[in-house]
Amino acid sequence: MSLPGKRIVQSTFDEVVRENIEDLELEPQEAVADAIEQFKAQGIELNNIVTDLEITDDGSSWHPVVKFAEKLCSHDKENFDSAAIKALLDKIQTECDKSLAHRVLAAKSTPLFATLIAFAKSASGNADLSVTVLQTLSSFINGQPDLVTADAMKLFLEISESESPLLCLYAVRLIKLSCVMHEENRQTFVASGLVPQLASILTAHKDSCDIIKEVCQAFRSLTLDDDPRVPFCKAHDHAKMIVLEAEALELLLDIAKSYDDDVVLAEIFATLGKLAVRNEFCQRIVDLGGLDLMLRVLHNNVKNKVIVTNIIGVLKVIAGNDDVKVAVTKSDAPGIIVEAMDHHQQSEALCANSCACLATISLRNPHNVKRIMECHGHTAVLQCMKVHPNSTKVQKQACLAIRNLIARARENCDAILALGAEELVNQAMYVPECRDEAKAALRDLGCKVELTERWKGEKGEILKRD
Repeated sequence: MSLPGKRIVQSTFDEVVRENIEDLELEPQEAVADAIEQFKAQGIELNNIVTDLEITDDGSSWHPVVKFAEKLCSHDKENFDSAAIKALLDKIQTECDKSLAHRVLAAKSTPLFATLIAFAKSASGNADLSVTVLQTLSSFINGQPDLVTADAMKLFLEISESESPLLCLYAVRLIKLSCVMHEENRQTFVASGLVPQLASILTAHKDSCDIIKEVCQAFRSLTLDDDPRVPFCKAHDHAKMIVLEAEALELLLDIAKSYDDDVVLAEIFATLGKLAVRNEFCQRIVDLGGLDLMLRVLHNNVKNKVIVTNIIGVLKVIAGNDDVKVAVTKSDAPGIIVEAMDHHQQSEALCANSCACLATISLRNPHNVKRIMECHGHTAVLQCMKVHPNSTKVQKQACLAIRNLIARARENCDAILALGAEELVNQAMYVPECRDEAKAALRDLGCKVELTERWKGEKGEILKRD
């Protein structure tokens, strides 16, 4: 993993721009461009810096996002002109949507979050203004979940109960954004009854594509393990709760059966993949008709990269159940997966998911291996390795798939080697985090490979990896 580059703070950048104007008498645009060039030449990353600042005649500078935020914060939160506030909110949202740097600068320079929460409360009787406030909040807290307070979380949950589809939509979006990369927020929301609340929203608004999409994303945000500040998370517990208490598998599959919308189906299948965390959940998806549904959608949308990627991801997960693995192979899934791999060779995510799915299906099952070989799955796997030579995900999963295709079916070695597998797997050894998988694949293929015995049961240090 590459080390982060050198960074500066916003005030340093602003000061250099001012010096360029005052000392070098450059025009404002030239001063900004020169400052950017200087810092980049020094190897300094500017992705945390707002470079679109305004320069006044006296040489002072200001940032539009800060200016608009300060103006909003100075307004009376109880008595105000709704039209003027809405116009100001639109400007703030536009600025916040530009980059995370803009949002961070506004948060550091002004009490914008507290102000927006205050307006969200006072505008409760004005539906149009309330929607605008929630839209602006969504843009502002994106990537900044630390800003969200307990009082704000309570407010988001209250608004999510609204009969207004738009208010409900943006409240769920705020909940989702609050949970991404923030384990404490996730646990607080769950303890406050978020899971059954999301299920109720999904039931009440199952005709709204946008709300279904947001609820699915909110469910998935509760199953993340993305907060580096905590030693462990409750992602598994949350997934189990969503399945058992909210009956999400039944609810999501019931909705999927009545929709043809690509976006809705992609979101539902992505969510099912995150919820199938136990053996019985995998079987439950099949029992509810989920496998038949996914195969039908997969067959009808084989050229839709997003849907295909998500469905193959779900098939990989549920095939961890041995009974489901047999059911998947008895269907025409292997053939459709190979067809999808041929259609979308340039998609790294789809190739990685497909190789992983074939590896799972073929694990410890010679009958499944035979079916995959008949569908030319081995050819598709090797083609993925050729198209994505530097992808850790693709190369690792492809090596695992090759191993499983020959581990209990040695007769497949010649067919796989004839397609150039030895050279491709040797190249995979030099891809980060793939060395062990590549060596194991070469060993099982009967190719020459140097294996290091890292410990011989004797006293002494264990040899480090190559």
